Amino acid sequence: MVGAKRKNSAGKIDRQVITTAVACELLGLTEARLRALEGEGWIKRIGKNQWPLVAIMQGYLRFLRADGRRTNKSAAESRVRDARAREIEIRTAEHMRRLIQIDEALATVDTVCGAVRTELAGLPARITRDLTLRGKIEMELNGSLSRIADRFEQEGDALRKGSGATATLAPPDA
Repeated sequence: MVGAKRKNSAGKIDRQVITTAVACELLGLTEARLRALEGEGWIKRIGKNQWPLVAIMQGYLRFLRADGRRTNKSAAESRVRDARAREIEIRTAEHMRRLIQIDEALATVDTVCGAVRTELAGLPARITRDLTLRGKIEMELNGSLSRIADRFEQEGDALRKGSGATATLAPPDA
Protein backbone atom coordinates (compact mmCIF):
# COMPACT_ATOMS: atom_id res chain seq x y z
CA MET A 1 0.00 0.00 0.00
CA VAL A 2 1.19 3.44 -0.82
CA GLY A 3 0.18 5.26 2.30
CA ALA A 4 -2.55 6.05 4.77
CA LYS A 5 -4.47 9.19 5.51
CA ARG A 6 -6.07 9.33 8.92
CA LYS A 7 -9.07 11.29 9.99
CA ASN A 8 -9.74 11.65 13.67
CA SER A 9 -9.72 8.25 15.31
CA ALA A 10 -13.09 8.70 17.03
CA GLY A 11 -14.69 5.67 15.34
CA LYS A 12 -13.69 6.74 11.79
CA ILE A 13 -12.26 4.22 9.35
CA ASP A 14 -8.71 4.79 8.18
CA ARG A 15 -8.64 6.15 4.63
CA GLN A 16 -6.05 4.04 2.90
CA VAL A 17 -4.82 4.84 -0.58
CA ILE A 18 -3.66 2.04 -2.85
CA THR A 19 -2.04 1.83 -6.25
CA THR A 20 -3.73 0.67 -9.45
CA ALA A 21 -1.81 -2.61 -9.35
CA VAL A 22 -2.92 -3.32 -5.77
CA ALA A 23 -6.53 -2.36 -6.58
CA CYS A 24 -6.54 -4.74 -9.56
CA GLU A 25 -5.08 -7.53 -7.48
CA LEU A 26 -7.58 -7.02 -4.64
CA LEU A 27 -10.58 -6.92 -6.95
CA GLY A 28 -9.31 -9.54 -9.39
CA LEU A 29 -9.64 -7.13 -12.33
CA THR A 30 -7.46 -6.00 -15.17
CA GLU A 31 -6.41 -2.36 -15.36
CA ALA A 32 -8.70 -1.92 -18.36
CA ARG A 33 -11.69 -3.23 -16.39
CA LEU A 34 -10.82 -1.01 -13.43
CA ARG A 35 -10.74 2.02 -15.75
CA ALA A 36 -14.04 0.92 -17.30
CA LEU A 37 -15.68 0.80 -13.87
CA GLU A 38 -14.27 4.24 -13.18
CA GLY A 39 -15.70 5.48 -16.49
CA GLU A 40 -19.10 4.05 -15.57
CA GLY A 41 -18.98 5.94 -12.29
CA TRP A 42 -18.77 2.99 -9.93
CA ILE A 43 -15.39 3.96 -8.49
CA LYS A 44 -13.25 7.08 -8.47
CA ARG A 45 -9.52 7.62 -8.24
CA ILE A 46 -8.08 10.43 -6.17
CA GLY A 47 -4.99 10.95 -8.25
CA LYS A 48 -2.72 9.33 -10.78
CA ASN A 49 -2.24 5.71 -9.70
CA GLN A 50 -4.07 6.39 -6.42
CA TRP A 51 -7.32 4.80 -5.33
CA PRO A 52 -9.08 5.11 -1.96
CA LEU A 53 -9.29 1.54 -0.66
CA VAL A 54 -12.65 1.75 1.10
CA ALA A 55 -14.28 3.73 -1.73
CA ILE A 56 -13.23 1.30 -4.47
CA MET A 57 -14.31 -1.70 -2.41
CA GLN A 58 -17.71 -0.13 -1.75
CA GLY A 59 -18.06 0.99 -5.37
CA TYR A 60 -17.20 -2.46 -6.66
CA LEU A 61 -19.72 -4.05 -4.28
CA ARG A 62 -22.42 -1.62 -5.50
CA PHE A 63 -21.55 -2.59 -9.07
CA LEU A 64 -21.79 -6.32 -8.30
CA ARG A 65 -25.12 -5.93 -6.50
CA ALA A 66 -26.56 -3.84 -9.32
CA ASP A 67 -25.28 -6.35 -11.87
CA GLY A 68 -26.91 -9.20 -9.91
CA ARG A 69 -30.24 -7.36 -9.86
CA ARG A 70 -30.01 -6.72 -13.59
CA THR A 71 -29.25 -10.40 -14.22
CA ASN A 72 -32.15 -11.59 -12.03
CA LYS A 73 -34.53 -9.07 -13.56
CA SER A 74 -33.56 -9.98 -17.13
CA ALA A 75 -33.88 -13.71 -16.34
CA ALA A 76 -37.38 -13.15 -14.94
CA GLU A 77 -38.33 -11.03 -17.95
CA SER A 78 -37.02 -13.77 -20.23
CA ARG A 79 -39.17 -16.40 -18.51
CA VAL A 80 -42.24 -14.18 -18.84
CA ARG A 81 -41.50 -13.59 -22.55
CA ASP A 82 -41.08 -17.34 -23.09
CA ALA A 83 -44.35 -18.11 -21.30
CA ARG A 84 -46.22 -15.48 -23.34
CA ALA A 85 -44.73 -16.81 -26.57
CA ARG A 86 -45.75 -20.37 -25.64
CA GLU A 87 -49.29 -19.20 -24.83
CA ILE A 88 -49.53 -17.45 -28.20
CA GLU A 89 -48.26 -20.58 -29.98
CA ILE A 90 -50.91 -22.70 -28.26
CA ARG A 91 -53.73 -20.26 -29.09
CA THR A 92 -52.54 -20.07 -32.71
CA ALA A 93 -52.35 -23.86 -33.03
CA GLU A 94 -55.83 -24.18 -31.54
CA HIS A 95 -57.19 -21.50 -33.87
CA MET A 96 -55.67 -23.28 -36.88
CA ARG A 97 -57.27 -26.54 -35.65
CA ARG A 98 -53.92 -28.25 -35.18
CA LEU A 99 -54.68 -28.36 -31.46
CA ILE A 100 -58.07 -29.22 -29.98
CA GLN A 101 -59.50 -29.71 -26.50
CA ILE A 102 -59.20 -33.30 -25.28
CA ASP A 103 -62.95 -33.49 -24.59
CA GLU A 104 -63.69 -32.42 -28.16
CA ALA A 105 -61.35 -35.10 -29.55
CA LEU A 106 -62.81 -37.83 -27.35
CA ALA A 107 -66.37 -36.81 -28.25
CA THR A 108 -65.47 -37.19 -31.92
CA VAL A 109 -64.03 -40.66 -31.28
CA ASP A 110 -67.19 -41.62 -29.34
CA THR A 111 -69.39 -40.48 -32.25
CA VAL A 112 -67.40 -42.49 -34.79
CA CYS A 113 -67.33 -45.55 -32.54
CA GLY A 114 -71.10 -45.30 -32.08
CA ALA A 115 -71.56 -45.26 -35.85
CA VAL A 116 -69.27 -48.30 -36.24
CA ARG A 117 -71.18 -50.17 -33.51
CA THR A 118 -74.50 -49.38 -35.19
CA GLU A 119 -73.24 -50.61 -38.56
CA LEU A 120 -71.82 -53.81 -37.09
CA ALA A 121 -74.98 -54.54 -35.10
CA GLY A 122 -76.83 -55.38 -38.33
CA LEU A 123 -74.01 -57.55 -39.67
CA PRO A 124 -75.07 -60.93 -38.19
CA ALA A 125 -78.57 -60.60 -39.68
CA ARG A 126 -77.10 -59.74 -43.08
CA ILE A 127 -74.75 -62.75 -42.94
CA THR A 128 -77.19 -65.53 -42.08
CA ARG A 129 -80.80 -66.40 -41.32
CA ASP A 130 -79.68 -69.27 -39.09
CA LEU A 131 -80.54 -68.03 -35.57
CA THR A 132 -77.97 -70.24 -33.82
CA LEU A 133 -75.14 -69.07 -36.04
CA ARG A 134 -76.41 -65.48 -35.86
CA GLY A 135 -76.34 -65.70 -32.03
CA LYS A 136 -72.71 -66.91 -32.08
CA ILE A 137 -71.69 -64.12 -34.46
CA GLU A 138 -73.48 -61.52 -32.30
CA MET A 139 -71.83 -62.87 -29.15
CA GLU A 140 -68.33 -62.72 -30.68
CA LEU A 141 -68.99 -59.33 -32.24
CA ASN A 142 -70.30 -57.90 -28.95
CA GLY A 143 -67.24 -59.29 -27.13
CA SER A 144 -64.93 -57.62 -29.64
CA LEU A 145 -66.81 -54.34 -29.42
CA SER A 146 -66.70 -54.44 -25.60
CA ARG A 147 -62.94 -54.99 -25.61
CA ILE A 148 -62.52 -52.15 -28.11
CA ALA A 149 -64.71 -49.87 -25.95
CA ASP A 150 -62.61 -50.72 -22.88
CA ARG A 151 -59.45 -49.90 -24.79
CA PHE A 152 -60.87 -46.56 -25.96
CA GLU A 153 -61.81 -45.76 -22.38
CA GLN A 154 -58.28 -46.54 -21.16
CA GLU A 155 -56.78 -44.42 -23.94
CA GLY A 156 -59.16 -41.54 -23.17
CA ASP A 157 -58.29 -41.63 -19.46
CA ALA A 158 -54.58 -41.62 -20.27
CA LEU A 159 -55.03 -38.68 -22.66
CA ARG A 160 -56.96 -36.70 -20.01
CA LYS A 161 -54.05 -37.29 -17.62
CA GLY A 162 -51.59 -36.12 -20.26
CA SER A 163 -49.76 -39.40 -20.80
CA GLY A 164 -49.27 -41.41 -23.95
CA ALA A 165 -51.33 -44.49 -23.28
CA THR A 166 -50.36 -46.35 -26.44
CA ALA A 167 -46.84 -47.00 -25.21
CA THR A 168 -47.87 -48.10 -21.71
CA LEU A 169 -50.98 -50.23 -22.18
CA ALA A 170 -50.87 -53.91 -22.99
CA PRO A 171 -52.51 -55.00 -26.23
CA PRO A 172 -56.22 -55.85 -25.91
CA ASP A 173 -57.21 -59.43 -25.18
CA ALA A 174 -57.70 -61.58 -28.22
